[in-house]
Amino acid sequence: MNRKRSVFAVVAVLIFVAAIAARISWEKKPKLLISNGFAASITLSNAKQVCLCMQMYASDYDDLIPYAPDTGTAQAVIYPYSKSRDIWKSLNPKGGQIEFNTSVAGVNSAKMPEAQLTPLVYDSEAWEGGGRPVGFCDGHGAPVTGAKWKELTEKMKLQKFTHVGKPLKPQHL
Repeated sequence: MNRKRSVFAVVAVLIFVAAIAARISWEKKPKLLISNGFAASITLSNAKQVCLCMQMYASDYDDLIPYAPDTGTAQAVIYPYSKSRDIWKSLNPKGGQIEFNTSVAGVNSAKMPEAQLTPLVYDSEAWEGGGRPVGFCDGHGAPVTGAKWKELTEKMKLQKFTHVGKPLKPQHL
């Protein structure tokens, strides 16, 4: 009888320790993922899909990111690569959509310094906690905190890229 009690006590302690460890690891995740994990994951996946379509476009046009003056034109230009407008949707409970960073429009992606740190697309509205999903010029996507987003937007204002060609005429799907 004592053996059964000791086994039960050990199992109870292990479950308790596992629960505490899970809670600690959960609290360390960015607020973006905690707020609405499933919706945030889908939105981040959408941003990454847009980045991949932009890369396919660029590979067909001498490594140039579409010289789109706005998000609607960027959507129309890469539509043949995605066959879907849904990849531009955000499931942010506050609203918003995936927006194109027009400061990189018409830039040669192969010659872009720090492409891994330069946003290509991002959610137009911050999520609960101030974070947002961002797709970067090198094709990866990541959730960024509010503080990191502020740092990225300041950097975007300071960056001066060499644009090639003329902007595309605005077009929308």
